[in-house]
Amino acid sequence: MTRNEEKAQSMLYRFRETQAAELGIVKQRECCSHLTSNVSRKVSKIQDAGLSNYQVHDLNDEINKLMRKKIYWENRIKELGRPDYWKIGPRMLDKEGCKVPGNQGYKYFG
Repeated sequence: MTRNEEKAQSMLYRFRETQAAELGIVKQRECCSHLTSNVSRKVSKIQDAGLSNYQVHDLNDEINKLMRKKIYWENRIKELGRPDYWKIGPRMLDKEGCKVPGNQGYKYFG
C-alpha cells in the first residue's frame, strides 16, 4: 500500500477529517451511490399521515433536490453518448395514473 492510502485509513486522519467537516473548514464528500433508494424512501415517508405540514414541506424540498441531481446525471449520461433515459424511462405518476402536479420541474409529492 502506498503512504497516502495508509494515511487516509488511519483513525486519527478520519477523526481530523470529521472534526474539520463539523467546524465547517472542509465539506464532507457527498456520495450519490444510493440516490434512488433515498428518493423512494423519502417518497414513501412523505405519505405518512402523522407528519406535520412543515415536515412534509421539508421532505418535498429534499425529494425535489434529489430529482434535480438525477436529471443532471441523466443529461450527463446522454452527453457521453449513452441512451436517453429521460425519453425511455418511466414517468412520475400518482395512484390514478395521472402526471404528478408541479410547476416547471417542482413536483408536489405529499
